[in-house]
Amino acid sequence: MKATHPFNETIALMRRLPTFGNRSAQRVLLHLTENKKLLKEMISALHIIDENAQRCDICCNIDVENPCYICRDERRSDAIICIVQDVNALWAMEKAHAFKGKYHVLGGLLSAINNVTPASLPIEQLLHRIADKSVKEIIIGIGATLDGQVTSHYISNTISKNNQDIKISKIAFGIPMGGDLDYMDESTLKVALEMRTNITSV
Repeated sequence: MKATHPFNETIALMRRLPTFGNRSAQRVLLHLTENKKLLKEMISALHIIDENAQRCDICCNIDVENPCYICRDERRSDAIICIVQDVNALWAMEKAHAFKGKYHVLGGLLSAINNVTPASLPIEQLLHRIADKSVKEIIIGIGATLDGQVTSHYISNTISKNNQDIKISKIAFGIPMGGDLDYMDESTLKVALEMRTNITSV
């Protein structure tokens, strides 16, 4: 095929996606071309996402509506907020069916190396949510990487300074050093959430 062939162009684009190498991109592309119904469904779904995907004004989740489906769900408790690193972690929590509160998605972690400061993350937005006094517990659901620990420590201390009545906890165990929530299986994540421990800020 010539370099400008649509197949080559599509494979090159797919290789820019996480986990896609040349062979995996080729296999997926061939599968789609041989399954036209699936291909059309995929194009339609991606078009909807392209036109409507947006950050939730409340929790920073990604959805096609704003507020997102979780923040709109009146069956979920407003009294508990679980802080997660990114939407992947939120999806992992939802897949485990272990949490019935609300979330706050940071979209990253504090990092001196990458110049990510508290102002770079929606931490102030979280503090505004807590200020309405309906929140009773904050769960730190951040992986045990170095940046994750720094971020958890900063957030717990910041919340404790002005909200001493709020319980702050962290997922208890099951997240190995350097690990993320989206790599945990559902049963381990469920137990880790149920066995969460209180944080004592310093």
